[in-house]
Amino acid sequence: MAHIQRSYLSRLVIIIAVFSLGYHPANGKDWYYNVDVGAAFINGPKTLFFAERDENAPFGRLANLKVDEGEGWGLGVGGTLGRPLDTPLFNAHGSRIELSVFHADQEQTTNRVFVDNGPGERYGYVALDGSNGFGTPDGETLSTRVTRENRFGRYELMLHQDRRITRNRLRSIFGGFSGMHLRQNIDSEGIITLAGSQPTTTTLTESLNTDYVGGKLGLKWVNAMNENFSASFDTALGFYGANSRYHGDYARVDQFGAREAVDSRQSTTDFSLGLDANFGLTYQHNPYFFTTLFSSFQYLDYAPQVEYGEIGSPPAGHTLRIVQDQFFMAVVGLQLTCYR
Repeated sequence: MAHIQRSYLSRLVIIIAVFSLGYHPANGKDWYYNVDVGAAFINGPKTLFFAERDENAPFGRLANLKVDEGEGWGLGVGGTLGRPLDTPLFNAHGSRIELSVFHADQEQTTNRVFVDNGPGERYGYVALDGSNGFGTPDGETLSTRVTRENRFGRYELMLHQDRRITRNRLRSIFGGFSGMHLRQNIDSEGIITLAGSQPTTTTLTESLNTDYVGGKLGLKWVNAMNENFSASFDTALGFYGANSRYHGDYARVDQFGAREAVDSRQSTTDFSLGLDANFGLTYQHNPYFFTTLFSSFQYLDYAPQVEYGEIGSPPAGHTLRIVQDQFFMAVVGLQLTCYR
């Protein structure tokens, strides 16, 4: 309960204290800040722990079972605090600094049942240290339950160079520091039924945390449609170094009682390209207050995934390693902008 309260409190602090995307021309105030709230759809790496295996020795891994979709809806909150510079830089019509923060949290639970219909079928898993493999007997089942939480955060400090193209059109070039994190927390449970004896139950609790540090460069266009409405679009390319850390705890209970738990830790570094895009339709209530309906998209070509053995490998050839997958997020929501 305390964890839930802290989670909602942190979101409230972000909404109130931090400030995302918007800049509206023809407004000469000293400061501006935005608050964003929206529905976030996240599609990230899937769980590969459970597998279809060869029924005969050496029980090679034939395919990874689809026990976790790696996707779902959650909540996204964030904002931006910005200030125009007193003197424009590099011959721009206006220069400004923006500090922005964004956070999204998504949790999904998936249940699956795999029935072993007889010869030629076998479903199971390998212990985290590769010491043993387990599979379904003919006519029995593997039941899986996977709960995955994805927590994404982005923190940026950008310099914007604004240039007015026409009276109603503005173009901005922006760039600067960009940092992100992706926290994947996965709880997996597998139950193999055994006729006439206690089922074999396995639990696997994992955390896979990645920090991205780098920068990005982008363009933004704003077009005033009339006195009250304007439309905006921006896109940016990011370059990041990625540091991933894995921790897994494996435990098993079978007809002979509880087995010794297995703990595994790994880390790796990699490089990632990021691409994001944002669309907005803004209504100006007065010179100090704006409302924007926005949609934003974030793509990373590197998101870590745990592989528990290559296709074709037997339990004895089990090698746990961090491999490359991808990450995609889409957010639709409402943004409030104020000037002072």
